[in-house]
Amino acid sequence: MSEAAKSVDEWVTRIQKTRSSRDLLRLLAEFRKFEWTDVERQRISHTYMRVLDVILKTAGDDLKKAEATSSANDGPVWYEKM
Repeated sequence: MSEAAKSVDEWVTRIQKTRSSRDLLRLLAEFRKFEWTDVERQRISHTYMRVLDVILKTAGDDLKKAEATSSANDGPVWYEKM
């Protein structure tokens, strides 16, 4: 069965089995290559967000530490530089 012929249910199952953010992003990149309805894309996005939440909650201390030290203020935006 080709990737395009897989049903959304199969993609949901693949995403739910993913345990790393790298693999999750790889699957999402594969999924985006094909034509899907808005409803199918919505279902995948909801599954993706739930799995990503689980991955982040179970992430090691390194990821949590990097997340805590990252700054949301990256300096002035383009219009402030003018």
